[in-house]
Amino acid sequence: MKASIEKYHPRIEEILEILKLDHAHLVEIGEAEVVEVGFDTSVHDWFWLGDDLSRIWVSNANRLNGLFEMDVSIREWKTILTPPRKKTVRDICEFVAERSTVVRIPQLSILGRQCRPASAFLTLKKMLGDTGADTSNLMPSSPLADFTETGLPKIYLTLIRTAPELIKRIGLQYRSDGVHIALAVVLLLATIPLGVAAIGSSVLFLPLALMSLGGFIYVWHLSERHTRYPLRVEFEGMKDFRDLSYALARKPPKASNC
Repeated sequence: MKASIEKYHPRIEEILEILKLDHAHLVEIGEAEVVEVGFDTSVHDWFWLGDDLSRIWVSNANRLNGLFEMDVSIREWKTILTPPRKKTVRDICEFVAERSTVVRIPQLSILGRQCRPASAFLTLKKMLGDTGADTSNLMPSSPLADFTETGLPKIYLTLIRTAPELIKRIGLQYRSDGVHIALAVVLLLATIPLGVAAIGSSVLFLPLALMSLGGFIYVWHLSERHTRYPLRVEFEGMKDFRDLSYALARKPPKASNC
């Protein structure tokens, strides 16, 4: 059997559930303060940590873009997140619900019985195949370890939106990109004196300054591209795709009738 990927715009209640679980995770790692998140929670109380209100909303805008795989401009997010004491979590949920999508797990019937975990597995297989991963021999018993570095890093956010409980069980490892960042800093520092020299003494330095600036922009972009996806994705307490399929189906194994 083959599965097609069907998506839908989530309800604001589903968005709220994701925001609650994400906030609880941030509390656990010390990046947010304890607060009961609901529709009426102010944006200030939801993300407040620290003293710099002027810029903290920018990092949260980027976080929301990443969590829901959206490409909303910072300028547009500003109208939703500020002023933070007047805007609420409901404003965020309604905004995200219009622009984000969630994978719908189809209802697959096996011998006349609906089997949501089997549907989740076929959906997982299709999603991994779409990333370019080799799924020709993928079975429910296949270990997740075979795809922790290929496939799963590109779909883990989609899985979280489909089954928000996975936020508590997911572990991410990002590659170190220190080399690219160091090179970008060197090129940026070289651009400044070359630019000054081009303005103050000789225009012959102008091409070198432009080349240095162009190199900085390219290397920085390369750094961001390399860190877009984590290097590894692991799911705590899960060994194979059967475990992940049940979690994606949001159904415990003992409750399954297939």
